[in-house]
Amino acid sequence: MVIALLASSLFAGSEMGYYGINALRLKHEALTSRNSALLEKTIRQPSAFLATLLIGNNIANDLAVHAAVMLFAASGFSNNEMLATLALTPVIFLVGEMWPKQFMLANPNRLLWFSLPLALCRLAFWPITQPIARLVSKLDAGIGDSIILRNQFVSLLHNSQQQASGEAQVMSA
Repeated sequence: MVIALLASSLFAGSEMGYYGINALRLKHEALTSRNSALLEKTIRQPSAFLATLLIGNNIANDLAVHAAVMLFAASGFSNNEMLATLALTPVIFLVGEMWPKQFMLANPNRLLWFSLPLALCRLAFWPITQPIARLVSKLDAGIGDSIILRNQFVSLLHNSQQQASGEAQVMSA
């Protein structure tokens, strides 16, 4: 159950870290850092990476519930499923969702610490996530791609100007 909760924390926190990390800085750091290069390669296909995180989180939460049901059953309780749900809901909410998201939100570069486990999960879930990523790319094709890309670029420029002054000057140029 503890391993499942830790995995849930990893996936939930990594989702927030992904949204907060500076992609341009990561790409630049990937030239000199192995962790940055691995993470940059892992998140290169965003829809597949996010599918990996969501699928992994669901599997981890499901395993935690099954472990709790078995624990209550071994202790001789009845209504094991209800007890497991009541006991784990606040724990999963706090330990598996809120705390890791706040932890990553405070410093998204912490995502680099988890580049190897995330890359391994991305590889393990590839048979599931790759078809999802392809489907998403087919659905997104032609729906205002240029507007979306332009808005993403403007957002990156705005984000970079809020970074350290040296980065802001480079990004503005």
